[in-house]
Amino acid sequence: MRIRAAAVAVIVTGLLVGGCSSQASTEASSVAPPMDDGEPPAVETVPYGEPFEYVDMSLDGPGTTWSVALNNVDCGLNSLPKADANPNWDGSDGIPEYTSAKPPEGSEFCVLYWDWTNVGKSPGITIQSGDLMFGDERFARTVDDEMRSWTFMDTNLSVDYAAEVNPGKKTKSADIYTVDEGQTPDATWFPMETFVDEAYVLVAAK
Repeated sequence: MRIRAAAVAVIVTGLLVGGCSSQASTEASSVAPPMDDGEPPAVETVPYGEPFEYVDMSLDGPGTTWSVALNNVDCGLNSLPKADANPNWDGSDGIPEYTSAKPPEGSEFCVLYWDWTNVGKSPGITIQSGDLMFGDERFARTVDDEMRSWTFMDTNLSVDYAAEVNPGKKTKSADIYTVDEGQTPDATWFPMETFVDEAYVLVAAK
């Protein structure tokens, strides 16, 4: 766990007390992308299961507008099928290319499943979610889990994370986190922070 943030705890508590529904709304709430004016982006909060609008400006061009919804949070997992590359795979059919991922002792996996619809006018690719929130504690995902998420999407969801999605088309994604045993997140930041993106949407995970 890292980064104590009492102000964020108030936001998470507000999401939970506000009666977050697991049923997705039919209309996406509008979430404005952060402005490149040197100011930190305003935090937007989204209830669990409710679609929200996200504009991805990470690629060249006008950006891609998405309707995104967190539709399932599956925690307490002690194994993930075909989520790790098999170091013994030699390219032959006799040895499996992927193996089941196992968490370290005292840890479990949480998988966040997302629905995406390209509601814009240009193609785009999906992006991973960011840090988890457990109460007022912020939890950063490991690089191994980032890579494992891409493998899991390919082998379990039949989705190529790097494939472009055309306007009007839908796709899905999954984000894997290794967390302490028995823990379930209260919320997740979105999107994953990069050199061109800041996590400015807080999505309730229950």
